[in-house]
Amino acid sequence: GPQPYNYGQAYAPKTYVGVIEETHAFSPQIINQFNAGFARYASLDYNANQTPQYAATAYGYNGAPAGQAAGSFPNVKFSGVDAPTAFAGYNAVVGIANSYELLDNVQWTLGKHSLTIGGMISWLGYNYTSAAGGSTPVTISNSVTETAGIQKTGSLTSSTGVAYASFLLGQPDNVSFTQNLIASTHAQFRPMSPYVQDTWRVSDKL
Repeated sequence: GPQPYNYGQAYAPKTYVGVIEETHAFSPQIINQFNAGFARYASLDYNANQTPQYAATAYGYNGAPAGQAAGSFPNVKFSGVDAPTAFAGYNAVVGIANSYELLDNVQWTLGKHSLTIGGMISWLGYNYTSAAGGSTPVTISNSVTETAGIQKTGSLTSSTGVAYASFLLGQPDNVSFTQNLIASTHAQFRPMSPYVQDTWRVSDKL
């Protein structure tokens, strides 16, 4: 369906890459190669229904915290018999991966041996925001309970009630959202990889 009733998602990834390389010949037998690089991948997921026009506050729903809870169209769910498709429902998240790399190796030709000695060190980081803006959209869950028939004993009559009718009456089963105490998490790694390689030419044929 049209906005804001559809499951709206906007995805705008961004990639950045930079490399510097320098090769220096100390002698015909010894050559050094140095590389420095940087790469970033930003996974930016947007809630297409997070606009002033479709904000929960625009429909008179006040008191929700800043972020998607107050600024986007609520996620409206239905359960039970003849339940329609949910309205909206996407939670915007942000993930950013950074990688810094240093690589240096020396190639040394020594008689019948060709040695490569070097190492690589990386600075890796990943930042993740599980709910952009600090809060998820408000979820309004509707069930058949609120419009089901009631027996003389006070119990509900089975196979009665309609979730959409509960929604139209303004009687949801429950309303919820998540507000994160820690908006973003950060992980860092620093792997190091030294290496030695020897290519040995035993003979002209081997």
